[in-house]
Amino acid sequence: MLAYGLVLFYGVASVSASGLQSIFPELKRYTYEFKGNVSSGSVVTASYWTIGGRLSVLLYDNYTRARFELDKLKPSVYSKNRGFSSHQSVEAAAYLMQPWEVEYQESGFIDAIYLSDEPTWSKNMKRAISINFQLKKDTGSYTNNEPCLYALCVMIYTAKGNTVKKYSSFQRSAGGTEHTWSSVPWSNEYGRVPENIATSERIYELDEHGLTSLHMKGDFRYKVQDHILSVSSELSFYLDADYPGTAVEKLNVTRESVQYEASDFNDPTNGIRFLSQTHLKNRTYEILMKIAKRGIDADNIVRNESLIHSLDFIDLLNTVSQLSYEGLKKLFADLVLGTSYDLETARNIFLEVLPHGRSDACARFIKYLVVEQKTKIEDATILSLIRKLPFNVANHSQGLLEELETFTKLGLDFPPDIRYAGILSFAILAYKTAEASQVKQDYFDNIVVKYFRMYSDCPQYLDRMIWLQGLCSLGFAADSYIRTIYSDTSRNRHERLWASLACGQESRGYMALEISLPILTNETEHIQLRISALHSILKSDIRATDFLFIHNYIISSDDDQLKRFWYTTVKSLEANRFFDGYRSASYYVPFVAKQVVNPDTTYWATNNYIIMNGDENGPSLQMFSIGEEFSAMPAMAGVTLSSGGRRPYQTSIYLIAEGVSSHIFKNMRDFGAKDLNVETLVKVLEKMKIWTLKSPQEVHIDVVVKIQDKTVFATHVNQTRFNTWNGLEMAKSIMEFLRFGSHINQQMVYYPTQMEINIPSELGTPVRLQSLSMGFTSVRGNLTAPADPTLDLDWENDLHIRFQGTQVTSLSTYAPLVESEHTGRVQQSVVAHLPIKFNVTCQSSTRSIAFTWLNPFAQRAGIALHSRVQITMDSHLERDAYTVTSKPISKVNEQGIFFDCEQQTSAAEVLEKYLMSKVINYDTPQTQKTFVDTLHQLTPLPGCGLILPPTRQEQGGDEVIRVKFSLGNVSLERVDRVEANFGIVLSYYSLDEKNVFLKIDSTTKVRSAGRNVSVEWNLYVKQPQAFDPKKTHWKLCYKEDDVSHAPSDEDITTTPSAYEGVVRMTYRSSDKFVSCSTDESSSIEVHYKGSPKHVHGGLERKVEYQILGERLHDFDLLPKLGLMGGTPAGQILGSLDKDTINSTAIIKEKNGVASLIVNQGPEMQFKSDNIAWLLDSLTAMQLMKKFGIYRECRLQGLTVQTLSGSVDQLQPLQCAESLVLADCSELPSFVILRQKDGGIRMYDMDHSANNYTKTKSPLLPINDGVRVASEATGILIYRKHNETVILVPFAYMDTVCGECVGQEYNNC
Repeated sequence: MLAYGLVLFYGVASVSASGLQSIFPELKRYTYEFKGNVSSGSVVTASYWTIGGRLSVLLYDNYTRARFELDKLKPSVYSKNRGFSSHQSVEAAAYLMQPWEVEYQESGFIDAIYLSDEPTWSKNMKRAISINFQLKKDTGSYTNNEPCLYALCVMIYTAKGNTVKKYSSFQRSAGGTEHTWSSVPWSNEYGRVPENIATSERIYELDEHGLTSLHMKGDFRYKVQDHILSVSSELSFYLDADYPGTAVEKLNVTRESVQYEASDFNDPTNGIRFLSQTHLKNRTYEILMKIAKRGIDADNIVRNESLIHSLDFIDLLNTVSQLSYEGLKKLFADLVLGTSYDLETARNIFLEVLPHGRSDACARFIKYLVVEQKTKIEDATILSLIRKLPFNVANHSQGLLEELETFTKLGLDFPPDIRYAGILSFAILAYKTAEASQVKQDYFDNIVVKYFRMYSDCPQYLDRMIWLQGLCSLGFAADSYIRTIYSDTSRNRHERLWASLACGQESRGYMALEISLPILTNETEHIQLRISALHSILKSDIRATDFLFIHNYIISSDDDQLKRFWYTTVKSLEANRFFDGYRSASYYVPFVAKQVVNPDTTYWATNNYIIMNGDENGPSLQMFSIGEEFSAMPAMAGVTLSSGGRRPYQTSIYLIAEGVSSHIFKNMRDFGAKDLNVETLVKVLEKMKIWTLKSPQEVHIDVVVKIQDKTVFATHVNQTRFNTWNGLEMAKSIMEFLRFGSHINQQMVYYPTQMEINIPSELGTPVRLQSLSMGFTSVRGNLTAPADPTLDLDWENDLHIRFQGTQVTSLSTYAPLVESEHTGRVQQSVVAHLPIKFNVTCQSSTRSIAFTWLNPFAQRAGIALHSRVQITMDSHLERDAYTVTSKPISKVNEQGIFFDCEQQTSAAEVLEKYLMSKVINYDTPQTQKTFVDTLHQLTPLPGCGLILPPTRQEQGGDEVIRVKFSLGNVSLERVDRVEANFGIVLSYYSLDEKNVFLKIDSTTKVRSAGRNVSVEWNLYVKQPQAFDPKKTHWKLCYKEDDVSHAPSDEDITTTPSAYEGVVRMTYRSSDKFVSCSTDESSSIEVHYKGSPKHVHGGLERKVEYQILGERLHDFDLLPKLGLMGGTPAGQILGSLDKDTINSTAIIKEKNGVASLIVNQGPEMQFKSDNIAWLLDSLTAMQLMKKFGIYRECRLQGLTVQTLSGSVDQLQPLQCAESLVLADCSELPSFVILRQKDGGIRMYDMDHSANNYTKTKSPLLPINDGVRVASEATGILIYRKHNETVILVPFAYMDTVCGECVGQEYNNC
């Protein structure tokens, strides 16, 4: 007996008193009453569930084992509107009341848990209960690493007497303990700024009986804009009694880890709410038919938040995600059985939502539809399925990848667009599978080799481009192939460019520098490749030394295009320092911002602009362009839009359009009708010993569209395809696209971003955080079939475009036993309705187009936005929803554009603030904010809405609104003359045309002859039902005559010319029509005179104004527009109380400093860098020269200023003629010769040596002071004493030859 006592003593002593024995001092059975609850919602209000009962803990095996068992369970649920209710599933309660065992380490902390065969949710709850019964008892404050629902938890203790408190300081996750997925990558730029915080704390009360009470609290909070969603957990244990230990019977249990088993979208409840495949299929069908029949709640835009917000598409996405492959096949079979209108709509919506379904079942089913059901689906839908799929697969695997490799092998029975989409889509999916480490390296390497081999072997450029873009999307091992293509100067220039610009490469600074710097500094490389190399370096983690080297290299370079790109880049980064695309480079910009200089305006087409709203990690827009190497026209452009935030959605469009502008210019000159003269021009060139002619730059168009830096679309248009584009073919294509004569029923659904996180609550129940944005567009109606597109068109439109968009973030928890779901969500939604119900009439004979609306006010168009915070409880028995409001709104303004807001604002107040405020203060919304930010300000949480129009008009009767646009005579044939007439007529009248409610007639005439311009605009308004019968007619007339005093050779100078002119505006209201030619009207007349001159070595601009007004008391239009009194417009116009105005003003500018003198008063000076443009009178040719549309070649004495701007020496002419400039293409259009006697001889398409149709002689601008314009080519020649200036359009720059480009040819 003594020996047994000693063994027992040493056994007890071997267990630390600070371990399990401090909770359970004796080997007994302890019973506790417990209560727990989990709530979900906002910090203000929530929906929650509770559970109570009794817990029995039996200690045995010398404190290394404890058997736990629950009984007398009493669950309940609570919601705002329904209060408490109680019910439970007998089967679920039976699982939870099954006993389990916990194995403890010697330290008193859990080593393992033993569970029976039961659902995952039941196991997780038992894990969560068990981890409360472990403790390290010491004094003061201390830390300890402990087992928990995660991989490891660092607990912070504070002990005082018999009270021990501990809370979780850090939780380290492991695979399986939580599930996280996002359709767009997380941004790492937020650093330590969290979007959620969480903790748990426990308080232990101990005495000689051990643990007498335990209180646990857990809190998870997620921030959505300015609102907080939270899940809170509480659990309390109270010692009821202890009993002597008893013998234990062996349980049929299995050893498992204490770590939580997380679920995902396939079963977010972890089995708490079991849904059969039949139920899911039927539920999905039900939602689809509900959306199809009810449509979008946008037919009547109302102030009802329940009609603005919808969760149908969120519920639809969740049910589709949980359907199995067979369930999807059965659902599709049900949807294709019928041909009804609603069933067609439901089928369209299902196929739009399907690729967003996340599951591998959805991915495999898409393959089944593409390969085996393609005859039942439109090509556009197949394209949508393939392109959306790779961004929305959550469970990647090599097996799925191998199955979907079929997309790269689609046969010729598929259209090329679908085959190309399959190649690109599979590459993205392979990248994402490799990123998730779910593919073997050898299989991925084989994919990379396949793409590279197909790129190398395909003979067609478009095929190579597609495989190359797929190679770019693959990344990883494919990067070495991409770098090889990019660096290989023997490869196609455009392919090298796409390998650089449209490929997401590693951002490591050295790698980007090693590949791109040699190309950037190689002056023989094409400018597009050099700028692309610079772009790649800026995107990398560039170092300060590298940045400064590149800056110094560029500012000392001779390439003005490179300088222009660098200038706009530095200035954009200086104003947008948080731009994520050039994150590292932006740090160094302040050191060089003052050194960059904007080069010549000739290179206006090369830019790199960045636009942001000023917030760090905010949305951004980058737009860059590169001009042609030989001309000023844009040849390449790219646009990248990023939504910003932690999960930024990014899309990019890249475009190459080489040779397009020059071909359009030449086609406008109608060279095709003059091909008979080409042979003569060729003979002239051969006479000048030019035997090898140049090939004009062919049209080359490439388009690449990327999402998240992965290519989803790419195409190419060559010269042959471009030549087939004409008005008739484009009209036919538009008609086929619009489906004239057929019924239109199209639906488009897109989820740009999805995010889901599944974690445990402190009670072991699942917590689901789901955030997504969605847009649904529905187009329904009819378009009547028009006549032959070569004839006049007259068709009727009866279409309705409805849009619904929503952004939802929800935080849910699920209750066992009662099988309920408790959710708090933040939702922002918009609905819009645009009826397109009008007739269109196009008449080629009158060059007019008219739009006619029947019963226009019966068409309910509008838009409504609203935001809300909603708390819901959903169970099998009931559903309760509650919308959180900050406080009751005492006064509701039914006429304002805002509703459900604390501060009501009317539409009139908005107009007053932004259009007619007496104090110009545009503070809210901030002008620098984006449109999205503005909407957020207009609809702040927890609830606010905006509606336009604010009120509904009464439904109109049989009324008609007709708008007619007509184009009169337009003359652009001559280089120096432009004439244009156009008019607009708006009529509002009754259907029987007996009553005219409103008629507005506007005519415009523009004349430009030489350097003189005249503009005349007349506006006549007829309103028979005006309140004042004496003002049923009114007119507003504007006339401007601008006279230039430029000399005949002004085009070839850089100095602005003197000018003068007059602007006259008249107004009159009366009871009958009065033409603008009548003088008895209120009038304002402005006389101006500009006289630039050189003063002290600089150009001084001076403009004098005289403002005259008479009969101003009749000018009652201004008060109607609110432009009187103290408004900004009224302040500018001055008081109109007097009947006349006679004011003067003088504006001067020199070297960026301007001055203003009003009515001979004091001079006011101010700095302005841009006002000079407004004061100059430049000819159209001077402007075109300034922007590089025309290039200048100047011959003076024995020197020539070439088209590139350099000055070369001319050799004395030994031959009869020498070639000055010619179009040396295979189809030449002009030749300009310099004669030994000093004369200039020109041949063009209209003037050639053997052309008897027009003239027998060439065009001869020989005499001094002659200006000759070649209408066939657009070339201008100025001849002065000992000087000849030739102005050449940009379209010829790639094929010109002669002395103007530094080449010498003669007829010796």
